[in-house]
Amino acid sequence: MKRITLSLLTTAVLLSASAIAPDHAWFWRRSGTSGAMPFDGKAIEFHHDDAKDWSINCFRRMKVRTGDRFAFSFSSESLSDRKGSVMASAIMWRTDGEVANWLFAPVTVPAGKSGRTEFVVPPGVDGIEPRFTGEGPVDVRLSGISLEPLGNLLGDAAPTKPVTVKGTRLSFTVSHVDGGLSVTDLKTGRTWAPADVLGQTVCLVRRLEATADGVTAELVNPANLSSFTADYRLKDAEITLALSPCGTCERYGDALLDYPTAFAVRKGDRLVLPMNEGIGFPVDERPTWGLWRERMYSGHGLCMSFFGVIEDATGAGWMALVETPDDAAMATRPDRAGLLVAGPSWDPCRKAFGYARRMRYVFLDRGGHVAMAKRYRAYAKEKGLLVTFAEKARTRPRVTDICGAPNLWITGGKDEESLSVVDAFHRAGWTNLLWSAGGSPALVKRLAGMKGMLVGRYDIYQDIMDPKHRDEIGWWHPDWVNEAFPHDIMWSGPSPEEWTHGWPIDPKQGPRIDCAVLCDRQALPYARARIGAELKVKPYNARFIDTTTASPWRECWNPAHPMTRGESRDWKMKLLNVVSGEFGLVCGSETGHDAAVPYCDYFEGMLSLGPYRVDEAGRNMWQVVDEVPERLAKYQVGETYRLPLWELVYHDCCVAQWYWGDYNNKLPKIWRKRDLFNALYATPPMYLMHFYRWPQLKDRVLESMKTACPAALATAGAQMTDHRFLSADRSVQQTVFSNGVKVTVDFARDTVRIESVAE
Repeated sequence: MKRITLSLLTTAVLLSASAIAPDHAWFWRRSGTSGAMPFDGKAIEFHHDDAKDWSINCFRRMKVRTGDRFAFSFSSESLSDRKGSVMASAIMWRTDGEVANWLFAPVTVPAGKSGRTEFVVPPGVDGIEPRFTGEGPVDVRLSGISLEPLGNLLGDAAPTKPVTVKGTRLSFTVSHVDGGLSVTDLKTGRTWAPADVLGQTVCLVRRLEATADGVTAELVNPANLSSFTADYRLKDAEITLALSPCGTCERYGDALLDYPTAFAVRKGDRLVLPMNEGIGFPVDERPTWGLWRERMYSGHGLCMSFFGVIEDATGAGWMALVETPDDAAMATRPDRAGLLVAGPSWDPCRKAFGYARRMRYVFLDRGGHVAMAKRYRAYAKEKGLLVTFAEKARTRPRVTDICGAPNLWITGGKDEESLSVVDAFHRAGWTNLLWSAGGSPALVKRLAGMKGMLVGRYDIYQDIMDPKHRDEIGWWHPDWVNEAFPHDIMWSGPSPEEWTHGWPIDPKQGPRIDCAVLCDRQALPYARARIGAELKVKPYNARFIDTTTASPWRECWNPAHPMTRGESRDWKMKLLNVVSGEFGLVCGSETGHDAAVPYCDYFEGMLSLGPYRVDEAGRNMWQVVDEVPERLAKYQVGETYRLPLWELVYHDCCVAQWYWGDYNNKLPKIWRKRDLFNALYATPPMYLMHFYRWPQLKDRVLESMKTACPAALATAGAQMTDHRFLSADRSVQQTVFSNGVKVTVDFARDTVRIESVAE
């Protein structure tokens, strides 16, 4: 096969007579300068000084066919001490002349290394333009630049027609070109067809055939040449899909697989996401902040493994329920009309396809987000995730004290001052309390002995600080697991230099210093030793474990303790079980994820949607904010967007709270509105402050409790069975519970009504 070097490109493979001469290449910088640079067909020298991005285009646009395969390779030599990197990729040009993908099949190598990327031209593309890109300072010489054609992957064996399967409720078709899925709901009459999306990689179909109750296809991911089978099965109103590796699939590398393609939407549809408590975005109102690729393996993402689209007018729609979420995400993009579409996206498992991925599409003719939540609750029960407070109380009777208990982070007081705070709540009629701020042995013993009183403290088993930084850091966190350094550090790659970076710390001067991350597989002995020793002195009956469910499941490449994301999840859950199962404590963690429901009893952060909190909320947690940021006002406490998806699934299993940097009294201007959400969702509030502020806030806190707490107490241990919008503008909402309680909130009139009726 002939190798095409840059100096040998001929007009026979060019789409246009570009102004690029054979002895020049084009460069572009974000800083605003661009133009031609010398190129002799063998090498280019490039110098870039600032932190912004850049690109070099050496090739003219080339005419190609679907299935054409190429290898793009180069060598690089660093010309200075700048340790930048170089990415090789290709621009994909659609048949209509627009760009389908600006960075197709990217490979990034440090300056001084060689790079090679192989790819196949996807459907709908007839032009490619390989190029180099990067970000930040670099001083590099690129040589041996070549583009090698490797034939056509499809040849004459490609399928020639789609396959359709028809049932009593659904009819679906799989495309013979890209494997796209189209579904017609025979009950509603709506067809959900693949969206036309820029930047999304579509697959190639090598084989397509009908089976007894579905369709099987063999597909290739053109961005990395991995192949897999897609096995569709139809039953009633659900289509199951299993994706299994085959052939050269271990070439998967770091590439993501977005398959099946997202369904097209239309105005009046709403994207429903279990982002923390839950939210729904009108598809014609693409959010400015915080929505792109949402992981299903982190509390900061989708905390339950489903998403979907409903029609606001009818409640009909679909949900994607992902059964293998450990290496999965939801990818959102604008379609060609600017509407928001979403589809499944699959991560590699240790740079391979790894194992069969499974999901199902569930089609709804009514019920909207409530029907989605009920379907997912049935799935959660089947998978053993639905462990109720009634079940937990069989071995830990005091776990039910968390229901309706406001979370109090009130620090800095002496023992008698802390007891005076608790006494004020008791005098006001509130017995169930969660005192999260710890205290002296005497205080902990006194509080833990009170009826309805849970007393706990903050703890963490993630961050490790290199001891060499001790003199640089003003406050050395007492809970850092520094005895684990360096042997138990997690690696994000195969060398010690690729250690996983954690929470950044402000030193006495200079830039922040990152903690390293403790490998989840190694955390349990440290937790058992610390908690066991402390309980001998302080009889806590609760404990909050920071980051465990908020941080993503991570791969570890340290050869002493390697780990997949699925194994990371497993070890994280074992850590939480040390708290709740082994020591019998009421267990809390950050943000929340439903993998932890059997082991965790409360989550700090579920009500505070991650992308819409105050900036640096976790770092400046004590700071009271006077002005409400636009994104927070619109989405965090925006009743037209918020949905209680978590409560509809897990209200009788776990207590959801605000975040400890985003508590009820954090922003005084929306304090009352937070109370209304607590009432509607029947969740207890959180108050955080230094003790010196307690006297001035005491009356308002106790008044806040009258709104925020009664519904949580009235529905303790009950399932949320319904959530209704009672007004066209969504300002009047109602929640319904299995014990007959109904809570109605009018956000416009600032009112709450709690009724107890027979269901």
